[in-house]
Amino acid sequence: MSDSPLDIPTGPSPITGESRSEKIVAIVSAMMALASLVLLVRIWTRFRIQGIPSGADEWSILASWAFSMAFTINVCLRKFYSASRGR
Repeated sequence: MSDSPLDIPTGPSPITGESRSEKIVAIVSAMMALASLVLLVRIWTRFRIQGIPSGADEWSILASWAFSMAFTINVCLRKFYSASRGR
């Protein structure tokens, strides 16, 4: 390796066995919890306070939230099963 200023650190090597999966699960779970809270506040505000009936925008937001939840569950399950196999 040269001491050039263009050398970019690459992070942990996959050979050493270091993993960032716990951090990834924590970040993805925290962001999903925040998104769920914002979604609940939006739905409550639209229906209870403003009295606006549900439209296509609410249904598309709920559909995207469901896909995001499925992704979050997938990330957590992959972490659990890969950790139980010693990877």
